[in-house]
Amino acid sequence: MKLIQMSQYGRRCKKEGMKEMSEDNKLLTFEETMAYLKVSRSTLYKFIYSNELAGYKVGRMWRFYLADLRSFVRGKNGTEEVAVRDEQR
Repeated sequence: MKLIQMSQYGRRCKKEGMKEMSEDNKLLTFEETMAYLKVSRSTLYKFIYSNELAGYKVGRMWRFYLADLRSFVRGKNGTEEVAVRDEQR
């Protein structure tokens, strides 16, 4: 019987010829996403249900790709900065 070393995400490690999950493909939990975005639970739900942020429900739990969070933050920062500048004029 051949033993296969598994990474923390359940994927086969490099020993078996498969690449480790890239950083952008990393999945975060609901709580990790709240901490990453520095928002409350209700604000995160607002982003999900208004389709501003892509989230994936696995059973009863939410999961978020780090790449989606990064693009969300970039988009939010760009939009908010423009809105604030326009209001100040």
